[in-house]
Amino acid sequence: MKELYEYGQVEIRDKDIFLNGKHLFHSEASSIDPFLTDVYEHFVKSYPKFYKMDRISKLGFLAIEILLENLSWIKELAKEKVAVLVQTAQGSLDTDLHYMMNIQDPQDYFPSPSVFVYTLPNIVIGEVCIRNGFKGENLCLASENFDFQLAETAIRDWLSNGQTALVLVGWVEVKGDNRIGRFYALGNQQEKSRGVFSQPI
Repeated sequence: MKELYEYGQVEIRDKDIFLNGKHLFHSEASSIDPFLTDVYEHFVKSYPKFYKMDRISKLGFLAIEILLENLSWIKELAKEKVAVLVQTAQGSLDTDLHYMMNIQDPQDYFPSPSVFVYTLPNIVIGEVCIRNGFKGENLCLASENFDFQLAETAIRDWLSNGQTALVLVGWVEVKGDNRIGRFYALGNQQEKSRGVFSQPI
């Protein structure tokens, strides 16, 4: 079995961001929405569609933006060779609850199409792929915690078929003001890697 190599990792947790294990950014925002805006304004600034996304999409989008910004060589890869795999426990529940509030009152019944589109847990993958033009494999998995073994079969299969050169794999979870986004860039080429991928606990 070929080794899996890690090219980079990013984690957004509470009010902080870590890149390759080193602290990168801190926000004093008191809740999730201003925090996500702080991160966007610091790292991205130029993608207005961000403001239309739901929270889980914003979180995954920002994590991958930060990761890719520090792996500029990825831009040289064919878009068809980049795969995205996301795991989540609650999926789009945060958005589902918001949507439900729109349709509960018979006197003020307004099912919002702009909210409805985000009531799919895999929408975060769509936002990432649209932004970057990725056209490779993608998969959204549900699990109680980030379970790399659950994703590993798909990752190894994608990398072994010669059609995938890089997999962005991670975990996104939003529940109220609690959030965590963690992503890894993985491949089977040692060149440019940080070393053999160590499976997260």
